[in-house]
Amino acid sequence: MTPQHNKILKYALQFRAAIDNALEANEVNSRTFRNFPIGCCDDASDLLAQYLLELGIRTNNVCGTFYSDSGEQQSHAWLCLDDNTYLDITGDQFKFHKEPLCFSTPVYLGPPTPFHDLFHIERVSPENGIDSFGEPAKSNLKQLYRTICLYL
Repeated sequence: MTPQHNKILKYALQFRAAIDNALEANEVNSRTFRNFPIGCCDDASDLLAQYLLELGIRTNNVCGTFYSDSGEQQSHAWLCLDDNTYLDITGDQFKFHKEPLCFSTPVYLGPPTPFHDLFHIERVSPENGIDSFGEPAKSNLKQLYRTICLYL
């Protein structure tokens, strides 16, 4: 792992801990985050991307869908750095799934994994910060971000 990757991993671990601590303190008033990390991957990735952007680190948001042989569909989102390093702070939402969709790492930084390779990439888009979103998403994400940053 490069020194830059070590720095990014440190930031991501701090941010995930801040989310967990804000939730534990009952400070997060978002229905989306009620079952964190389950169903929070896209918003959590956007929030982490904002934090990293403020630290001078640009990322892309990756959204994909898993299609099982039985017809099950499951979506997931994570960040990707310019060197194709994946940064995922909600992969552990899949810890109770059966293989091959089982993943229990709360914060992952590294090359694409067999878990991430299961998802058909639907979209990769540059993260340009919360202000680039339309309403009401922008207001909701800004409020969440302010709350989480209190725990950094």
